Amino acid sequence: MSLKQIGLQRKTKAAAWWLIVVGALAMILGIALIPLNPSTGYTENPISAPVAYTIFILSLSLPGVLNIIAGIMLFKRKPVAWKLSVALLSAECFLSLAATIAVSVSEGLPIAMPFLLTLILCVIPLLLLILNRGKTENN
Repeated sequence: MSLKQIGLQRKTKAAAWWLIVVGALAMILGIALIPLNPSTGYTENPISAPVAYTIFILSLSLPGVLNIIAGIMLFKRKPVAWKLSVALLSAECFLSLAATIAVSVSEGLPIAMPFLLTLILCVIPLLLLILNRGKTENN
């Protein structure tokens, strides 16, 4: 009898691909925004625009890179992959929910839609990983 390696469960594969694709798109968007001139239109405090702009780019590209790493680790069945993925997605869900609530209270729900979309993009793979917890951690 030969030992056959059991493949990843469908939910884990879907979550891993989701992490990689959404992470890549966030990273591409963060990189695409680099050529913009953030100080245009800021006459009061031109220093605050580049700082806010840098934070915005990092908030897209850094989680994107981390999500890609977590997705690849899931495919490679690294022992900490599940915990890392759940921790990243939980943090992203919490921050997205906080941003959605804060922006919708201060500016209204239409302005908060990008944050709500981010929340949805984080909740789906998180649920897939949690539903498949025992099967992923034991493999």
